[in-house]
Amino acid sequence: MFMKKSVLFFALGMGVLLSSCDKVEQPFINPPIDPTTCPAPTFPANTNAIRHVLIEEFTGHACNNCPGGARELNKILKPIYEDSMIVVSIHAGTLAAPDYYGNGTTYLEDFTNANSEELFNYSGFDLLLAGYPVALINRYPVFGFPYAYKPSWSNAIADELAKPLEINLQMIVEETPSTGGYCVHVES
Repeated sequence: MFMKKSVLFFALGMGVLLSSCDKVEQPFINPPIDPTTCPAPTFPANTNAIRHVLIEEFTGHACNNCPGGARELNKILKPIYEDSMIVVSIHAGTLAAPDYYGNGTTYLEDFTNANSEELFNYSGFDLLLAGYPVALINRYPVFGFPYAYKPSWSNAIADELAKPLEINLQMIVEETPSTGGYCVHVES
């Protein structure tokens, strides 16, 4: 049951990763999937034993503290944990609304989407209790909360990386110029 839940959360995270902050213009065309477009690749032997941590950082247009959170992740923590960190910035919640100030001033782009808002609501984050920057760290609780604030990110990442490897996935992403899309293949 735990393994299935972890794979489900990984798949949801990949969905957010591939759809967050993506501006797609109309018309939206969904051509039928042709199995010859994405033939199954041959995966190499999986010798990876490195644990990774997924950091889903919530951010928004009106978040004054979020640039400091992004700097923390990219300039301070990324050099320490190197390629073991997978960072996704997700525009969601009240501070991500293009018309946050409600005075007729709106941001030109809306980077929110249904998946980012669903993940934000799933996280249990409450703007009335505290503000951004906040992140999910491998979607495990940090000090009893489902999310972590910037001061606890480093310890939460270290704790997650110290855990044994639970699942060993390989992923191959191939661009398909004929469709303008991508083929994503995953093997465990």
